[in-house]
Amino acid sequence: MDCKKSSHVNGFLEPKTLNDHLKSRNFTPFSIHHFLQNYLQNGLSVQEGKKSLETLNTHHLNKGQTFLLSPPGSGDNCAHLIFNKGFGRLAGSFGGNFSDITLAFFGSKERHWLRFSMSSNFLLEALSDSSIQIEYLERCPKNNDSIKKWLFDLNLVRHSVGAEARLISLINLLVSRFGVTTNNGYLLPFSLEHSRIAELIGVTRSTVTRKLALLKSQNDLVFDTINGQLLISDRLIKVEV
Repeated sequence: MDCKKSSHVNGFLEPKTLNDHLKSRNFTPFSIHHFLQNYLQNGLSVQEGKKSLETLNTHHLNKGQTFLLSPPGSGDNCAHLIFNKGFGRLAGSFGGNFSDITLAFFGSKERHWLRFSMSSNFLLEALSDSSIQIEYLERCPKNNDSIKKWLFDLNLVRHSVGAEARLISLINLLVSRFGVTTNNGYLLPFSLEHSRIAELIGVTRSTVTRKLALLKSQNDLVFDTINGQLLISDRLIKVEV
C-alpha cells in the first residue's frame, strides 16, 4: 500500500511544506527566508504555523501614507514586520498633546517585533515607498521587542547636552541603523520633517531649522530633495557628543 509522506514532523509542519505554501502565495525569497527562520527558531505548532500563514499579508505604502497596526484577534499579542522595501516610522497615540509620539523606526536591515499591550494600537508611517509584510502571532520571540530597543536609544539621544548635540546624536543613530557608506560620507535613504526631528530631540521646530542650516553651511549635510535623502559628512559622524 502506498503511503503519502506526511507534511508534519512531531506535530510541526516541515519547513519544505511551509516553503511551498509561501511560494504559492507569491511571497518573495526574502520574506520566505525570514518566515522560515522565525518558524524554526520559535517552534510554531501546526495550528500556529497555519494561522501565521493566513495573517502574513503584504501592504504597499507610498511615502507619507500610514497604516494602522491593530491585532486582528483577541489572542494575537505580537506582530512581526518584514520590510521588503522602504523605511517606516512607528508611532503611538496617548491622548491630549501626545497623539503622535515616535516609538521606533523600521527598515529592511532588521527584523521587527511588536508586542501589543491591552487596547494598544500603533500607526506605521512610510518614510519612503514601502512594501511590508505583516504576520500576527500569539507570542513574540523571547527578548525580542523592537519598541523597547528603540525607546532606549532615543532616550540616550535626548540626554545629550544641547540642541546641536542631540541633533547629531539622532543623525548618528539613524545612520548606524539605516545609513549607506558613500565616497564622501554616508547616505540616509529617507528624511524627516523639521517638526518630527523637534519631537525626537525635545526642542522647538525653529531651533531644528537653525541647527540644520548651520550644519548645511559647514558642508556636513546635503539635502537631496528630489529623492528624499540626506547626505552626511564623515566628519559629522565622528563628532563626539
